[in-house]
Amino acid sequence: MGTQKSISFEMIEAAGISMPTTLKEVLLTRSDLITLSQQAHDACLRPNDPGGISYTNRAALAGRIAMLHEECGLADYYKAMIPTDDSATNIVDPSIALSCSKAVEAMIKHADIVTTDPKNVGPKSIRTLESAGVSTTDLVRLSEIIAFMNYAIRVIKGIRLMGEI
Repeated sequence: MGTQKSISFEMIEAAGISMPTTLKEVLLTRSDLITLSQQAHDACLRPNDPGGISYTNRAALAGRIAMLHEECGLADYYKAMIPTDDSATNIVDPSIALSCSKAVEAMIKHADIVTTDPKNVGPKSIRTLESAGVSTTDLVRLSEIIAFMNYAIRVIKGIRLMGEI
């Protein structure tokens, strides 16, 4: 892979982590991790078929999850993927009261609870999504976005610690 910049490095830099040569060299010894993370990012944020979760809502949910982890730079990175005149930009900020469709509202609430209080996710959470009109396929898509973002943020936090050593 060489020192080619990937979205994974962009995410790391967006999170405010400086990438000195030594840290970049260490990460490149795990180019498989970087490549697979890039593929997961693209599959979640830019799939060929977004289904019932638009590209803007995908970016907004990713940004919101970053905000819930207090990764403001990363949240801004995802917010920049949303056209500025799109109301989905408000989804990124958990402190903003939203007015959106029942399905989007249910997806936001689900992302919030899975991210902040996963032990309290259960069958009721799934029934709430289904009753809001979220299809089973879109529920899987939503789960992929949530899982990827929580994984990526944990990797970023680990890399941040490595950079501080």
